Parts: sequence; structure tokens; C-alpha cells
Amino acid sequence: MEDEIDLRQYAAVLVKRWKWIVGVTMLAALVAGVVSFTTTPTYEATALVFLLFNQTNQPGAPPKSLLSPQTQLTLLQSNDIAQRVVQTLGDKLTPAEKNALLRIDGTNTGPVRVNPDQTDKSLFRVTAQASRASTSADIANAWAAAGTDAINQAENQSLSQSIPALQRSVTSAAADLQTAEDNLKRLQTDLQIDLTTQQLARVQQIR
Repeated sequence: MEDEIDLRQYAAVLVKRWKWIVGVTMLAALVAGVVSFTTTPTYEATALVFLLFNQTNQPGAPPKSLLSPQTQLTLLQSNDIAQRVVQTLGDKLTPAEKNALLRIDGTNTGPVRVNPDQTDKSLFRVTAQASRASTSADIANAWAAAGTDAINQAENQSLSQSIPALQRSVTSAAADLQTAEDNLKRLQTDLQIDLTTQQLARVQQIR
């Protein structure tokens, strides 16, 4: 014989404990209300940064970069960018917001996160959080601008360092080319002499 569930037992328990159940429910609602009123709302804004590729250029491909994507990402996540943003926004940020930004240490945590875009690998997404929507937008935009400047500066520095090496390579290649041309001329002269000598020998044999 199958066991039957007696709903009357459950109803009796609910009736007996109704004060406790109602009290717990009201307490949970009260706590949720207090938390919702006391918790500062958080707004997010996102700005996009174009990624320069360091791959070999193809027709229609993005511009070539001397910096790897990881190097560019590291620059965008650095505390140096946070300092530039704080300096740029100035009084638009509260002391607490400034301190939160300046504590950024490159671990991609805190009020600003920088990650490659999941759908378009040529973009970085800069996501900023703040207690005001306008502030989050200001931080994201300022961060993207400062990060772009930092990447351009690093790019120019790498280029300035690579130019002397490139010039040395060109000079060395020119010297090698000159040496090869001189050797070719000597070889041509030697061949001409050999041909002349052979012709003279034939003439002497004929006589």
C-alpha cells in the first residue's frame, strides 16, 4: 500500500507557525528595502579603442604596428593611464573616485576594465563604473583617449629606436652591394683576360 501524504499535517504546521513565517518574510523585505535605499547605484559606460595590428600589411588590412596586441593591452591597463585620467577630469571626480582610479595596478580590476572585444578583434573595450552615469562616460572616454595617446607615444618611441638600426642595416647592405659589384667587375676583367689569352694561344698555334 502506497503511503499517502496528509496535507492537513502541513496545514496545521503553517497555521501554528504563521506568526514566525510572516515575521521572517517582513524582516527579509525590510532588509532588502534598506539595502536598496542605502546602496549607491552603479553605472557603466564603455568606450572603444582601435587596435593597431603588428602583422604584415595586406591590401585593405589595418595599419601595421611595432607593438604587439598584448603590449597595447598592458599599456591600456596601466596605472599611468589612470593618472592621466585623474589629471584630465580633475574636479569632475570625487576624492573617492580619484583614489579608486589611482589604485589601479594593471590587474584589470576596479572601476575600469579593459578587454579585447569578443566580436571584433581590432577593438579594445574600456568599461568604466561610477555612481553617476555622466561620470562613468567621462572616465571611459578619457581613458580611451589617454590610452590611445600612450600607445601612439610608445609606437613613436619604438619607431625612433628602430630607425638607427634600420639605417645601419641599409648602410651595411649598401656596402655589401658595393663589394659584390667590385667583385663582379674583377671577375669580368679576369674572364676577359682569360679569353684574350686563349685567343692569343690559338693564333700562335695556327702560325
